[in-house]
Amino acid sequence: MNRIDLLLKQQGRTRKSLCALTDIPNSTIGTWKSKNIMPPIDTIVRIADALNVSIDWLVTGKEFHYVNNQIDFNEEQKITINRLESIRDYVNLNVDLLLSQLLR
Repeated sequence: MNRIDLLLKQQGRTRKSLCALTDIPNSTIGTWKSKNIMPPIDTIVRIADALNVSIDWLVTGKEFHYVNNQIDFNEEQKITINRLESIRDYVNLNVDLLLSQLLR
């Protein structure tokens, strides 16, 4: 919700104008803010469209870069992904071995 407030301020808009653009009641936005609730994804899409920002930025505060419809990760992220994939492959292999032994 803080990012929404930040964008409204940067764009010189009010919450009331956002409500008019998105057809979301002001009281609903107030509830999200006071209870620290994430809006439903379809609502996030409407807000992102209305404020002309990506859904990624609105939800995470980070802008992801895409190449051929895939996130373009930096080198550190790629190393972490490779490690996680190796762990996943190791676990899958061990599960497959255990299952084959159990089924004998």
